[in-house]
Amino acid sequence: MIAKLRKQKALFMLPGILVLSLVTVGCDLDAENPNALVEEDLGDPAVAGAMANGALNTTSNGIGAMLSPVSVSSDEATWIGSRDAWGSLDKGQMSDVYNEFVDGQWNQITEGRWMADQAVKTLEAFQGEGTLSDVEILARAYLYAGVVRVYIADYFEDFVMASDKTIAAAPVGKGNMMSVYDEAIAYFKTGISTTSSSEMKARFNAMIARAYFAKAIHGGGLNGGGFVTSSDAKTYAEAALNTWDETSKYQVEYSSTTVSNGFSWQINGRSELEFGIRPDGIGDPFAQDPVDASLSVNVVDPQGNDMGAADPRLAAIAHDFFKDRGGTDYAPITAMSGAELHIILAEIAHKGGNDDTALEHLNKNRAGMTPYDGSNATVADAIKHERRANLFAAGRRMLDMYRFGQTSLLWESQFEALSAPGTLFPITIKEIRSNENVPLPG
Repeated sequence: MIAKLRKQKALFMLPGILVLSLVTVGCDLDAENPNALVEEDLGDPAVAGAMANGALNTTSNGIGAMLSPVSVSSDEATWIGSRDAWGSLDKGQMSDVYNEFVDGQWNQITEGRWMADQAVKTLEAFQGEGTLSDVEILARAYLYAGVVRVYIADYFEDFVMASDKTIAAAPVGKGNMMSVYDEAIAYFKTGISTTSSSEMKARFNAMIARAYFAKAIHGGGLNGGGFVTSSDAKTYAEAALNTWDETSKYQVEYSSTTVSNGFSWQINGRSELEFGIRPDGIGDPFAQDPVDASLSVNVVDPQGNDMGAADPRLAAIAHDFFKDRGGTDYAPITAMSGAELHIILAEIAHKGGNDDTALEHLNKNRAGMTPYDGSNATVADAIKHERRANLFAAGRRMLDMYRFGQTSLLWESQFEALSAPGTLFPITIKEIRSNENVPLPG
């Protein structure tokens, strides 16, 4: 029978290593009882689409979960609720292995990593056997396996990448996290050679550009390292823009029939967080809660623009986050966009001393706005602003704050965001307690 899978419990792992539910939606497959999919069914080529969709949903869940601690640690979101572990992140305490909102999210992003890798392994086997009905299913698995690695490498000091079910692996090591970007890039490059879809090739090229650029950011030093360059990021950004333009987006999608965006749920459902710094006397860069486009995030455009002092693009992202996706818990997260590619190319040009080219790229993103001309805003300030305005609520802000020497009004000097800029999240206590390869803290 042809049916849509909703939620199936498939695999169980030790706490801290992996507890996984295979969640798929919108996948047509021949199955006698699609609501009883178990591990042994995963060797059946008929469930190939379900495997890819399971990878999509678990990686999406992990990404949405991680955006909460990442955003509240930066100046994009702040704690307003009852759970004081959020307050610790607000203050810049990055290294606490016991923080429940990093510890819980660890499991979710780990689930995504494992499910994506399992999908790749299984679908490659089907392809080798000649039983995979559509190679584009495998291409999707390569995309998800790469994307989840980019987010892991962006946010964690160290990570356990190779655990498989109840078999625990050793950590990558703090000095080796750039290898996670390399793994992502390898998946993306394999995906390019696998897919025949021009849109998928553009997504792969765009994500490769993002991964190479993130490697450059880390290599340049998160502790005030400033602007960076990468010839590889430039090559792949330009390749993606052969198909995409500045309006193109690859978004991680959420819905009531798949998974919720944990970040938007914390703001809209749980009400633990809100955008910006709360107005408690120490300053509020966001003048209004962004519940409506006309009363939204007030970040001033340094160039000035024909639509007013505040940047309307950031307001539009906030509005979309709340209003326009069929439910407040299901806001999309932009994994990569044509706008970001232009900003990457602008930064590379600026770093290379070619500010005219930098401005050309930045102005691609300013339709209906006053273009940068080098007068009101320096090129450096323009790049910083364009990243903040176009990449709001996308999980990029913390790394930018570190590398540009920017701080949150809520950070306290005894915590790592101020005392050791560049500090990212640790391996958390659930993994430490269940994995003998990870040493106890202290």
